[in-house]
Amino acid sequence: MSKTEEFNLAAYIKQIRINRNITQSKLAELADLTVSYISQLESGKRKNPSQKTFKKIAVALSIPTIDVVKVTNFSSDANSDNNLKVFDVSGLESQDIQHIESQIELLKIKNKYKEICKANGRIFE
Repeated sequence: MSKTEEFNLAAYIKQIRINRNITQSKLAELADLTVSYISQLESGKRKNPSQKTFKKIAVALSIPTIDVVKVTNFSSDANSDNNLKVFDVSGLESQDIQHIESQIELLKIKNKYKEICKANGRIFE
């Protein structure tokens, strides 16, 4: 995924699988799942696989651990108003990714402060 978008587990798994040049059959074999299950998951007919199932898929696709954590947290909290976004950071060095993560955290703090100011009738500057 090359731009920010709402997280879609089906599209995420399919895109990783395609990027890794793995067929649905091979993914099913590697993850010890059925081809039918993989197909239903990628088409969106099956939603929110268990954490155990997603971890099997993640291992089979060599998905980085941090992505597994983010996805399992997202899927276990699927009924909440979750603003999880996916960013393509391929090609960036780890220090660049850390910088982006720091900037996101600073923006969260800034927005929380704005909310507090608004709740107290103060104007944020």
